[in-house]
Amino acid sequence: MGGFLGHLGFPALAVLGHRPSYRAPGAGYNAAKQSIGELMKFRTATWLLLATLGAVFAVSTLKHRYDIVLMGPIIEDVFFSIAIIPFCFWLYALLEVGRRNAEVLPSGGFRGRMRWGAYLIFLGGGGLFIFLSLFGISAAWPPASLGDAGITGILFGSFGLVGAYFIAQAFLGELSWNDKMLTATTRLLRQKTHRWSDLRRMTDSDEYETILHFEGTGKARIYSFYEGHDEVLQKARDILNNA
Repeated sequence: MGGFLGHLGFPALAVLGHRPSYRAPGAGYNAAKQSIGELMKFRTATWLLLATLGAVFAVSTLKHRYDIVLMGPIIEDVFFSIAIIPFCFWLYALLEVGRRNAEVLPSGGFRGRMRWGAYLIFLGGGGLFIFLSLFGISAAWPPASLGDAGITGILFGSFGLVGAYFIAQAFLGELSWNDKMLTATTRLLRQKTHRWSDLRRMTDSDEYETILHFEGTGKARIYSFYEGHDEVLQKARDILNNA
């Protein structure tokens, strides 16, 4: 429980460490209204998570401290498994928290980075994978014989690569655009530039990703948890509708 409460301090650190931004003119009321709605969803998810943690703590205390059998072993397993669902719901709500509008740059262009809710998820998930990697490698060291322990160490070592990728994506992922160009981070964490005049179509990959298809330069992946996501897609629709 203490570890979980400790993580609640990260949003404050993220806000303090966030770059100063230039607000897009005319964005005020709609952006504020949308942000309030997202925070309300996040607040509801947080209260649900805290209530679930309280229920789990109460059941565990009664069971182990007072040796009370509250339910059968199968029902107990189901109860503790279901208790994970509010945590997943909380992560889903956290992914949608943060400023939606992109920064307006002095040059007249726009830039959007990962919203701070998603930023925390990527950092936390990456850190967890790296921890599991180090824990697994240390438990299986030395892997000289490459037996079961050695293979386990190698598998856990691969978790570290996944964690490093998540953390790198949190820091490097961004969108930037102006009237002529769009630059988006690829899956290989490179910045790839496309000309708006080469845009041919847009498709939805999943709930969190829309793909813009450009002639000659390929795909630009626009994630819903990036600042400026809605603005980029609206510009893309306008270009396609006027083509």
